[in-house]
This record gives sequence, structure tokens and C-alpha cells, in this order.
Amino acid sequence: IEIKHDLTWQTPTCARVALEHYNDMNQGDEHEMVKAVSSHVFVFNGIWFHANFLAKRKGATNCVDLVPKYFFA
Repeated sequence: IEIKHDLTWQTPTCARVALEHYNDMNQGDEHEMVKAVSSHVFVFNGIWFHANFLAKRKGATNCVDLVPKYFFA
């Protein structure tokens, strides 16, 4: 019997948590998720999560702010 783990939750969840942290630490420069790209979990003195995602400035209306930034968290 092969056990399969469903990890479809991992990338969007890691990206959402990272973006929430970024927004909490950068009041006035908040962003909103465009796309959760990838994630990775590894163990080194505990469990660590890494996520890549695209986000644009929250409430953006002009072309410059509508271009998503690539976040590495």
C-alpha cells in the first residue's frame, strides 16, 4: 500500500502567511496575492517553510503598481 500525502495546501498557505507577515511589517506598502508560485519545507534546527509568490500593491490603479513583484520568503 502506497500512502500519498496531499500537499496542494502547502504553497498557497505558505505564501499567504508570508504575505500577511510582510504586510504587518510594512504598513503603507501592503500587497495582495496574485499567484502562489512554489514552496519548500526543510528541517534544520526545526521545521522551516519557504515560499515564492507574486503580489501587487494593494488597491493599485496605475500601471506601475499593477505589475506584480516577485517575493522570496
